[in-house]
Amino acid sequence: MTTTTKTLSAAKLAIIALAAACLALCCALPAPAHAADLQTAKPASASKTLATQKAKVYKIKTAAQWHNIGNYKGGTFKLMNNITLKSTGQYLTINKKYAYTIDLNGKKIKTNYSGNAARSAPLSMTKGTVTVKSSQKNKGVLYSTEFFAVDVAGGKFCLESGSIVDDYVDFRNDACSAICVSNNAKCVLKGGKVRGVCNGVTAMDSASVRTQGSKTSPYIRAGAHDSTVAFTHFGSAINIASRTAKLSLKGGSLGTKADPDAPSYSVVGTYYYTQSGHYPVLDMYGQALKQAKGYKFIDPSGNDVPIRQDALNSTYPGASPKTMLETWTKSSDGYYTVYVTKS
Repeated sequence: MTTTTKTLSAAKLAIIALAAACLALCCALPAPAHAADLQTAKPASASKTLATQKAKVYKIKTAAQWHNIGNYKGGTFKLMNNITLKSTGQYLTINKKYAYTIDLNGKKIKTNYSGNAARSAPLSMTKGTVTVKSSQKNKGVLYSTEFFAVDVAGGKFCLESGSIVDDYVDFRNDACSAICVSNNAKCVLKGGKVRGVCNGVTAMDSASVRTQGSKTSPYIRAGAHDSTVAFTHFGSAINIASRTAKLSLKGGSLGTKADPDAPSYSVVGTYYYTQSGHYPVLDMYGQALKQAKGYKFIDPSGNDVPIRQDALNSTYPGASPKTMLETWTKSSDGYYTVYVTKS
């Protein structure tokens, strides 16, 4: 796992560095003309003053307005149109210690990137509190083709409703996630849907992830592809990629598309790992799940299912997979699923 950890760190550093560069460039430029649409009309001399948080809801109609949310001292921002972000310069970074609420309002905001470089996310944060929701039930999505859809490198991120989807082109990278939480950041999933082409949510460093809801919400899915040529594809609804990350589960429907019983093959040597990385919840180092008490996993038939720890802790030589002992069940949506319920 040492090589994987170094790869994750390098990718994360590249993303953070690029996000910082984009932010620095944007801050050096004059405020976009669209920003005036987001605030009460002000004299020209006050146009560069950050807006203070008010009771009103700011309407987001363009990519420029989406990017400009980070210049406000908090507030509620409501999408009024479907928006396509055509460059990283239109992405949103929150780096102020204020509270931001983003209402997807049944709309879709998406990236159109088709490459495989590890770039910044359409929504990144290093400070403050960001809550994403959708006032239109079962509608509204933040859709990303970048490495992450939401990059939480600090502060607290909360999903209440709506959807966060990541369809990055290179699904074999084990850090690729719809939501990545790192450093000492916090992520609270109260509802809504999360889907990643590789992982749904990844926790790194000393980050914490908490779910609170019902057996079916939040709904987290991962692993839209199944890889047999590289063990770096994990494909877990929640991937705990650090010994110091924290996990608390109090509800949720967690599923993976890839077969949990498909042993992963190492490209370094002729070895199969006796435990696959394709688990609904993957605790790489067997530490985080010890902290999450008072719950259990059940399958779609109501049977108790095991909690997998230390997923890549043993290997055996050979050219054919070794049979696993567990029997996993697919839910009606075609994913191998577990539900979190009280013990």
